[in-house]
Amino acid sequence: MSNKKDLKISGASTMPGGDYCVVTISGSGKVDGNLCADSIICSGSSKILGNVCYAKPYLLRLLSFKRRCSNKDMRVAGSLKI
Repeated sequence: MSNKKDLKISGASTMPGGDYCVVTISGSGKVDGNLCADSIICSGSSKILGNVCYAKPYLLRLLSFKRRCSNKDMRVAGSLKI
């Protein structure tokens, strides 16, 4: 069992990077730093200001990575900027 916590952003907020289980962003969220997650689900406008690694991505709207994304596979139903 993993000791990682979930990260949930709802509305307009900035949260620190880190190693999370499930990252859910709904609204206008920003992650300030590197982000590792088992799953990333975005249904709003999201910016990740560090490197990104994930196991299961599902991006519903707008997501922007400012640095490196270490995975090759992702689902996008919207706009992605790397």
